Amino acid sequence: MAKAISAEEFKLFGEQLKQLLASDFPLAEGLRHFSAELPRPGFRQAVEQVANRLAQGSSLSAALEAEQPSFSPEYIGLIRAGEQSNNLLKMLDTALEHESLVGRLEGKLRTAVYYPAFVIGFALVTYFSVLTWAYPVMARLYLEANHPLPLFFRTVHALTHGPGAIGLLAGVAGLAVILWWVKRRQGLGSLALAAPGLGKLVADVYSARLARSLGLLLQAGVSMANALSLVAVATSDPGMKQRLLRASRHAAEGRPLSQALIGTGLGHTRFSDLVSVGEESGVLPRILISGASLFQAESESRLESVMRATGGLLLVLAGAVIGLIFASWFHAYTLIPMLAL
Repeated sequence: MAKAISAEEFKLFGEQLKQLLASDFPLAEGLRHFSAELPRPGFRQAVEQVANRLAQGSSLSAALEAEQPSFSPEYIGLIRAGEQSNNLLKMLDTALEHESLVGRLEGKLRTAVYYPAFVIGFALVTYFSVLTWAYPVMARLYLEANHPLPLFFRTVHALTHGPGAIGLLAGVAGLAVILWWVKRRQGLGSLALAAPGLGKLVADVYSARLARSLGLLLQAGVSMANALSLVAVATSDPGMKQRLLRASRHAAEGRPLSQALIGTGLGHTRFSDLVSVGEESGVLPRILISGASLFQAESESRLESVMRATGGLLLVLAGAVIGLIFASWFHAYTLIPMLAL
């Protein structure tokens, strides 16, 4: 089974494909030579399979489709549209630019969401680990000084030893399982659409991708239902994927896009307003592509603001953790004069 390729590998493949098409060199033979120079086996095998299918008479879109998920359905849809319109080279350039912009935007969103959680978790684990290791030394020091152990130390000890530790680990493990299940079945991104503050940021990111993808596909002659289906299959968030597939079915029934979007979480937003304007004016693809640039610029600006604010909060948190550790040791240090020598 084919495996997904990295963003760098995808860009390398796209650039090579453009050069081969522009030079009129036999595509299958060119890709075979290209694959021989690739270091990673999975990527090399995917390109070899594409070359073999092209040599057997398959179209480029069909050869790429057989290697999913190495190549996204959106990318394949744009390639197929280019083949049907006899404008493959231009559409290939458009598809490559689109995948690069979408990947960059979604990468920034993942960083903004997961980086703070990682840093906070690491800081807490480090803090409890230090105190757990230091607890026996501190407990002995307080005992020899005939001073009661502070409630804070007793609480940390209860959480990291015996039944308390088992309960804490069970709670953390249970929370991790719940988050994993929610992410796998529903998707954290689509659920975040309803969150105050964060929901607007996520909506802008989804709007940027959806507007650009739909605009390019519709402009290339792909039907609305098929375009929504291609975008849905390429979406990594399970919840949003199901919502877009439902919107695709509604579009296939003849509903306008503005109505089909109502169940996606993007209805009654600036994106749906943009769609309504495009449908009323009859230039929906062009308006979607123009709107995508606006949504992307705003999303990147908000993501950068979030990262700056998050960075400041994380510095404060790290300082607080370090301060607590030093305060704990300093309090124990003040007991040294009380020790019997």
